[in-house]
Amino acid sequence: MRQPILREKEFKQKKGLTYGKYYPTQGVVQIDPRQPERDRFDTTIHEIIHHFEEEFGVDIGEERVVEMAKVLTKAMFDGEGYRRVK
Repeated sequence: MRQPILREKEFKQKKGLTYGKYYPTQGVVQIDPRQPERDRFDTTIHEIIHHFEEEFGVDIGEERVVEMAKVLTKAMFDGEGYRRVK
């Protein structure tokens, strides 16, 4: 299994809000660094779940991806205090 490559990129906000994107052919996750720390954590988890979908050949749907990211963020960020090391 490939490990996702995490990169920062400031997204231009045109239609709706985009804070992260997954590029399956490269295995790259791009995250907009201008988000608050908790939102950035959630976005990173969200995009990594999309990476897992690609790696395992499954599609769980966007609603489930959102819910999974929320649950993991609550458990790890809120509950256990995980933070990004700068």
